[in-house]
Amino acid sequence: MSQSKTYPCGNPKIKNVSFKNGAFYYTKKEKRNGKWVTPWVRLGTTYQEAKNAYDRQFNPDFIDIKVLKISDLMYEFIEYINDREADRIPDEHPFSSNTARYYRDTCKHLAKMKLGEALVSELTESDLRYYVKSELTSKSGSRSRARSFVNMIRAAYRWKRQNDPLFNLTNPAENVFVKSPRPRQKYMTDEEFTKIIEASWGQLKYILHLAYYTALRAGDLVRITRYKCEDSDSYVDLENKEMHILTSKTKRDRVIKLDGHLLEVVEFLHKYNSDSKYLIAGERTRDKIRPNELSTRFIRARAKAGVLECRFHDIRAKSASDVYRLSQDIAISQRHLGHSTQTQTTKYLRGKFANAVEHILPEKFKDK
Repeated sequence: MSQSKTYPCGNPKIKNVSFKNGAFYYTKKEKRNGKWVTPWVRLGTTYQEAKNAYDRQFNPDFIDIKVLKISDLMYEFIEYINDREADRIPDEHPFSSNTARYYRDTCKHLAKMKLGEALVSELTESDLRYYVKSELTSKSGSRSRARSFVNMIRAAYRWKRQNDPLFNLTNPAENVFVKSPRPRQKYMTDEEFTKIIEASWGQLKYILHLAYYTALRAGDLVRITRYKCEDSDSYVDLENKEMHILTSKTKRDRVIKLDGHLLEVVEFLHKYNSDSKYLIAGERTRDKIRPNELSTRFIRARAKAGVLECRFHDIRAKSASDVYRLSQDIAISQRHLGHSTQTQTTKYLRGKFANAVEHILPEKFKDK
């Protein structure tokens, strides 16, 4: 038999498979009794039938869907994400660095779960709903972890169906969603914020002002260094009166101009922690502190001031709300928070904005 060089309908070539007389054949030469012969094993008459038969009989990398574990599918999906991240083009990558990190952390958690050993072919929608319910009701459960896992299952199944013709299973996560709780609506009033500042001690008073003026997250504040150095991507440039920030959540670069009260706050912290590399340093260690340490200090000051139901992250929401009250332009609040969309910004706008005190804002917003 002579083999055809092309397949019908322009289908892609399968290694060692030829098309002849309306059928597909496996034609890899093999040695029998000291002679090389071509086996011409019939695979089927259609391309898909031949591809399935080839994968099952001759493809060493083929894994039967019936024995494919969920953990294997997840790690295969993670490997794809890592490959895309290595060669990604800005604004063209379908997964943000934050999403990829969450998926990797989810896989670590998956390794400790019995669900990871289950077969992909046996996973059902009811199994996922039971898992979500257990995560939401148990003391050690996590809503964000449950949401990340369900989203990862959904994305992995979709990706597998697009890239593997043999994968024809129904996506069990297609109709399973982990709803977020109602967004926090607490607006920290100026009176509450002033009481907490007055109850603060040491550099904490200036840290709270810095958090308010810049609207930075606690994790971004503690990473700021007093000067530019090789191992820091967030630093203060007093010569040009700028603060360069690489946000840890979205990996976006921000440049904050230092003027007015904000400049005074930064200069104080720069001098106060002159014996440390970091703009905000530990009182004893004189080194970088953890974000939850800021929250702990804030809670102590809040308790001393007699203010309830306020969190450190509420300062970021207060800053965004007050900026919007003064500017009446959500685009300005969006830039102030460093968001990519205005939808994200609207979640931070709280209160009626009418009780914002103008003098508490940095000067760059007073004329807007």
